[in-house]
Amino acid sequence: MLAIPAAALVAAGACTAAVVTLGGPPAPDVRSALGEPVSAASESVPLSSFNGSSTSVGTFRVVVEVAYTDATVTDGMGTHATAPSGMTYYIYRLNVTNEGSSPVIFDSNGTRGHTTDGETYANDVEAEVTVAWDYFWDEINPGVTVTTHLMFLAPEGTEFDHVLVSGQSDLRPS
Repeated sequence: MLAIPAAALVAAGACTAAVVTLGGPPAPDVRSALGEPVSAASESVPLSSFNGSSTSVGTFRVVVEVAYTDATVTDGMGTHATAPSGMTYYIYRLNVTNEGSSPVIFDSNGTRGHTTDGETYANDVEAEVTVAWDYFWDEINPGVTVTTHLMFLAPEGTEFDHVLVSGQSDLRPS
């Protein structure tokens, strides 16, 4: 039963936003059995609580400079994306440092935002490229830090409990 939504997400890789639901959020004991963190829906997690949070993704150190929302994202030179009515972009501005010994590409593919009410959103790669088109696919040399973004298109008022960066490393509020 869980493989169908995951397969649908893989097949729809070009989608700008995806919500994974199985008829509502699973009961806390089911989420625990799946290895997912459990949080009470009544707990408030302001987006700003991610400011300064960090995690490691492979050889990369990822630190949230600032997390915020915006209805429009832009590269500052004319390219932009606007959220549909009732939706907004949840933006995590990151400083990513290559702590390895060779050049590597930071790949946000597989990033998922997990909400306090049990929903999961795929990162919006198209919006990320809109903002970071000039370095999105470039290798990052050892010891170098770049600024990039993770973005989610979700309903206004959504609160993210945690973000699974590149499908492998938990990013939680500080």
